[in-house]
Amino acid sequence: MRAKWVPIETIIHERQDDYYKALNASNTDGESTIFVQFILELIRDLLKELSHNGVMNKAKTLDEKLLDLLKVDGNQSAAGLAEMVGSSQRTVQRALKRLMDEGKIEHVGSNRFGHYVIK
Repeated sequence: MRAKWVPIETIIHERQDDYYKALNASNTDGESTIFVQFILELIRDLLKELSHNGVMNKAKTLDEKLLDLLKVDGNQSAAGLAEMVGSSQRTVQRALKRLMDEGKIEHVGSNRFGHYVIK
């Protein structure tokens, strides 16, 4: 089984104040327990959200999985999405093109640095 990429940076950004409070508290205490606990709680919350949203449901089609992932974080490359869904980059690129052709998503920006937006 391939490792799955989890958009933890997005969740950290959303809870940036709490992130810095946990980091500072760990620095003050001279140990990482508070910070590690905070990060583990973030991961737990993210996994609950992904599971609740059906992102981790293997019965979904590739298109559905991609749409679910893009709802969580549209700033993903085809390579990153391929890693998350456990497919080849080329397969994901074809699926993304199909979703664009169907008008479900659009690609904004350059090919190298752009991102996908759900319509």
